[in-house]
Amino acid sequence: MDNLVDKIFLDHSFERYVSKDYIKIYKNDDNDYYMISHYCENDISDFFDSQKTNDIIEEYKNLSKSDPPISSNTSLIILFKTNDIKTSYNRWKNMIMRIEEDEYFFRKYIIIYSEPSLVNLVQEPIDDLFEIVKKENNLELFQENNFFSEEYYVCMQLIIKIPFLILPIKETDYQPLEKEIKQKLQENNLAETSHAVEKLLEVVDDNEKFYEMLKSEMIDEVDSNHFSQNLLNLFEDGANEN
Repeated sequence: MDNLVDKIFLDHSFERYVSKDYIKIYKNDDNDYYMISHYCENDISDFFDSQKTNDIIEEYKNLSKSDPPISSNTSLIILFKTNDIKTSYNRWKNMIMRIEEDEYFFRKYIIIYSEPSLVNLVQEPIDDLFEIVKKENNLELFQENNFFSEEYYVCMQLIIKIPFLILPIKETDYQPLEKEIKQKLQENNLAETSHAVEKLLEVVDDNEKFYEMLKSEMIDEVDSNHFSQNLLNLFEDGANEN
C-alpha cells in the first residue's frame, strides 16, 4: 500500500516532505499537505487516545511552527489494513464515521484495504484506477453490493477520499440528466410518469434544487450507508460542474 500511495502522490506533483516510522507527509507547491499513517484495529478502536494519534498531532504542531501553511491545509489519510474489508467495515463503520467527521486539527480519511485487494493495483499505472471504476457493469455491481470486489472497493475509496484524484469523464460519456430520466422511464413503460417528468423539467432548471429533490425522493437503501452517500456526493459534484 505504501508503494501505491507514494506513486499516487508523486504522479500528482507532490514531494516527500517527512518520513518517519509512524508517518509520511507529502506536500505540493500549493501548500497542500497530506499525512499518511498505518493504523491497526487497536489504533482505530482507541483512535482519539492512542499514542500514535498523539504522536501525529505533535508532529503536526511542531511542523506548523516552522511551516505555518500546514496548520490550515492538512489532511490525514489513515491506511487501515485488514484481512476482510467487508467484515472490518461493518464492525468499525461507526468509529470510522466518527473519526472522519472529527474536525479538530486536520481533515481525516480512512481507507480500508487488504493484501489481496492490492495484488493488481500496485502493478498498474494510476490511470488504471479510473478505468477499473469506469469499467462497464462495475458500478451497477457496486450499487447492488459494495463489497462485490475488494479491489474495486479500494479504488473507489482512493478516488473519493483523496481529494485531488478526480475521475475523468469523457464528453461522450456524459448524458444529460433529463435524457437519462426519460430513457429509464421509457424502458419501464412509465408513459404517464414520463409525461409528468417532462412537465417538471420545463419548470425546474436549477440543477442543485433538482438533485436535492431526487435525493430526498429516490435514494434507495444501498445509499443509506456512509460510503455510498459519499459516492452519491461525488457524482452530484460532477453533475453540478456540467
